[in-house]
Amino acid sequence: MRTAEIRFEIPEDILMTLNQNIIEFTLQLRLYTALQLYKNHKLSFGKAAELVAISRE
Repeated sequence: MRTAEIRFEIPEDILMTLNQNIIEFTLQLRLYTALQLYKNHKLSFGKAAELVAISRE
């Protein structure tokens, strides 16, 4: 499977406000993105699960 890398910067104070480190924030961002894309019928349930790297079950 080929992958693409997406990079962007966020202010560190946002991470501090959220009380999250970069790994926690990244995982949560992937989850929220997958949920929104699924909700908007842009991704299937399986592809949304793949984006978050979790099992469909």
